[in-house]
Amino acid sequence: PPHSRRGIIKLDRARTQAQRQTGKRRSSNRQHTMAMTPQEEAVFRNKFSRQIATMGEETVRKLVRMKVLIVGMTGIGTEVAKNIILQGSRAVTFYDPTPVGMKDLGVNFCLTEADIGKRRDEVTVPKLQELSKECKVSMVTELTDEVVADHTVVVITSHDVMSKPDMIRWNEFCRGFKIDSTNDAGAPMKKAAPISFIYAFTGGMFGSVFVDHGEKHVISDPNGEHPMVRMVSSITIEENGLVRYAVPDGQRPESLPEGCMIEFSDVEGMYATDDATYQTHGISINKSKAWQTFKRPDDPVNTLRIGDTRGFSEYVGGGTFVEKKMATPYAFKSLAASITHPGELPMTDMVNFGVEYQQHIAHQATLDFHTKNGRLPTPNDEADVEEVLKFAQRFVGAMQIFNETTPNAKVAAIDNDVDEDLVRKFAVHAGAELQPMAAFLGGVVAQEVVKVGGKYTPIPGWLHFNAMETLPAEKATDVAPLGGRYDNLVMVFGKEFVEKLGNLKYFMVGCGALGCEFLKNFAMNGFCCGPDGHLTVTDADRVELSNLARQFLFREDTVSKPKSVSACAKVTEMNPAFNPEALEMFVGEKTEDHFNDEFWQSLDGVCNALDNMEARFYVDKCCVKYSLPLLESGTMGTGGNVDPIVPFKTKTYRDGGDAVEGGGIPMCTLRNFPHLIDHCIEWARDQFEAIFVKPVKRAKVFTEDPGAFIDEIKGKADDANAIATATDDVRMLIKTLNSAQGANIDTCAQLAFDLFHALFRDKIVDLTSVYPKDARVIKDGVDKGPFWSEKKIFPTAARYDPNNETHWTFMISTTNLIGCTPR
Repeated sequence: PPHSRRGIIKLDRARTQAQRQTGKRRSSNRQHTMAMTPQEEAVFRNKFSRQIATMGEETVRKLVRMKVLIVGMTGIGTEVAKNIILQGSRAVTFYDPTPVGMKDLGVNFCLTEADIGKRRDEVTVPKLQELSKECKVSMVTELTDEVVADHTVVVITSHDVMSKPDMIRWNEFCRGFKIDSTNDAGAPMKKAAPISFIYAFTGGMFGSVFVDHGEKHVISDPNGEHPMVRMVSSITIEENGLVRYAVPDGQRPESLPEGCMIEFSDVEGMYATDDATYQTHGISINKSKAWQTFKRPDDPVNTLRIGDTRGFSEYVGGGTFVEKKMATPYAFKSLAASITHPGELPMTDMVNFGVEYQQHIAHQATLDFHTKNGRLPTPNDEADVEEVLKFAQRFVGAMQIFNETTPNAKVAAIDNDVDEDLVRKFAVHAGAELQPMAAFLGGVVAQEVVKVGGKYTPIPGWLHFNAMETLPAEKATDVAPLGGRYDNLVMVFGKEFVEKLGNLKYFMVGCGALGCEFLKNFAMNGFCCGPDGHLTVTDADRVELSNLARQFLFREDTVSKPKSVSACAKVTEMNPAFNPEALEMFVGEKTEDHFNDEFWQSLDGVCNALDNMEARFYVDKCCVKYSLPLLESGTMGTGGNVDPIVPFKTKTYRDGGDAVEGGGIPMCTLRNFPHLIDHCIEWARDQFEAIFVKPVKRAKVFTEDPGAFIDEIKGKADDANAIATATDDVRMLIKTLNSAQGANIDTCAQLAFDLFHALFRDKIVDLTSVYPKDARVIKDGVDKGPFWSEKKIFPTAARYDPNNETHWTFMISTTNLIGCTPR
């Protein structure tokens, strides 16, 4: 019968009692968190080092305390589970009693043919538990109030388990959840403690996500980026002071968020001149609380206005201001309200304007079809498609009546006509879950789980996404299911297409975080799994402990083993038909004896999963030479990019898009005029490379093969542009070799002492001798103002002081680094 599973989903009528009981336990769970031992703390920081660097320690620690319930363990559910387990979630619970079918093997990477007929959740638990021993992975046999109340987040991903009416009821339960607490007087009370509710769906080349973190969610940091910093040029004294500013070197010249708060530092002048200003702002603008900014339409560029500055003395010069991120409340609407009143939907399709609203209509119609029939539309069934279209027309008609009968409503219901062509495209494959879409949406949903803690701006209700461009121009005819693991692909793209994927010969370079995901996706989609298919995978690195938190094909027993070999062995378990060949080699000029003309000419394409530009450029050059398509991608923090490069249709990777404007710091700024802490850090990194890394590498090359080194230097001597570099190489080599002769702790300390004065005294004295503090810029006889201003901050030379902690720690660290340099 249509709702045969509803008996398992128990929403207790005696809800007040259930919430009272579960609220006590959940409150207890929140309040009692065991502290880590020093050893556990060290393991935590090592394992989650990348996450901490990207999201911040506070967000990662919130994740570690989080408990997530996932309902539905097909493609999206498994991807979400994998991602949040790797992110460090405390506990993940699954609920999906649906028996495993053959086509599930094409979307859930945990399943094998031996699992067919068993519960999806039961067989998935042990496979995902392997990803982290710190995360408790479990399943429940019933979905009850008590189960849901014991979690921080609920994620719904499958309509095999839950219908639209069920989702609405659970969403209301999560929104209204309360825990026992006490007020300021100590009297017992009920405190709102909403459970975050996330829903995700994908069918064919369409996908949707719904997010509800409750009515009182607080966003502490909207984007996770470092606060913007600007150099102050001037501040006017008036009722609404005008601040002129310049963009520091190395920062993107983007506008500050409208109405943002800023704080000043290092401003000369601007002292409080009356008691009222002193009481409100402190002794100077540098000590003042944050100022809220605004702009007037006729204000110049690179300016903003703050509050009343008439109580301050005149601005003298210098200073910076920093964006101060403020907590912002955001009230989410319920699922029921968002169905009829979705509000302004995020734009995800820049070509088909307004398609997100049509997809919303098609999605709701499909859910109504499911509510009536207890199933999603059968792929390629025209009768089912037409029924979905009627539900779409009924939904739009109901919304029109609502708007007509409530003319003074604060917010109107969705008001669009039905795009019949789009509804048909949505409905015809709504019952076919494709693994690439599941992988993409699994990443989106996992990031929404991260946002529960308040960092980053969450999806404001609904997000609808499509990839319609990938559908064949002419509908495939060989779409009948074959009873195999690739049936979902067959029903959308056809049997011939799937066979073509299987017989591809591809080359994947790199096997880190992206490489692991690529391998899994390839295996799930039958990529290189046919009788003539073959995938060559190469990576010279070995597995490290910190890799386990983001490179999901590796386990503790693979630490120190080759990445390519370990990953290929693991992914072959997911699909025994997969044909990978693992190599432990770099790709470059030194390995052209292996990666030769015959190798490149045998390929159908190349996939990069690299982490350095040199290798990317080399592979790109080879793809151009042999006319091969290249799939290039990369990640940085929470950002990422994908760049498909097709011969004769797109630019090459090297000739592709420009880097983000303002993304680099000029060397003259680093060496002579740093004006942000970022500049000092970049300068230090550059110096470390120049002092401790490059000289040792060059000396090692010389000692291993002096003749080759000398020939290289002679080659540079023939090039006028390279003579200076060759001279520096020789000078640096002689200095390094001389330093290593008879080295002891005294000579190492002397080198460190000399280095201190060279870096922090001599160079600064040279610079300030040429440009003293009162130097002015004279051009064509005209005084352009002081030399030291805005981005040029007058530096002070250091004199070594053994009582200065910064000085003596530099000496100890540098002495040790020099002493540990291999000879």
